[in-house]
Amino acid sequence: MLQTVRMENTRIIADHQAILQEEQKMMTQTFQEQNLLLDAAHASITNELQTVQNEKTQLQMHLDHLVLDHNQCIQKAQDAEKRAAVQKELLESTIARLQSELEASIQEKTSLLEEKEGLQREGYL
Repeated sequence: MLQTVRMENTRIIADHQAILQEEQKMMTQTFQEQNLLLDAAHASITNELQTVQNEKTQLQMHLDHLVLDHNQCIQKAQDAEKRAAVQKELLESTIARLQSELEASIQEKTSLLEEKEGLQREGYL
């Protein structure tokens, strides 16, 4: 009977070891599959990160170019404003000079007309 119990224990132990080996084999396979999935996910994320970094670099270059263009436009606008202010001052001074000349011409005309009338009254004309 002891022999039978020992044989039964040996068989149970062998069965358990076989079950444990099968479970360990399944766990190892599951871990390997998960490891492959993790590697694939890591590769995908790394690739996507590289793509995003490349896009960021391109966008930064484009932004830098736009900032440069914007600054050039601002400088051109400021230069144009300065030129317009100078032109305005020049035009205003020209207008003032021409108004003075016109007033002087009108006064000279008035004086000449008065002189003419005086000469006509005196009979010289």
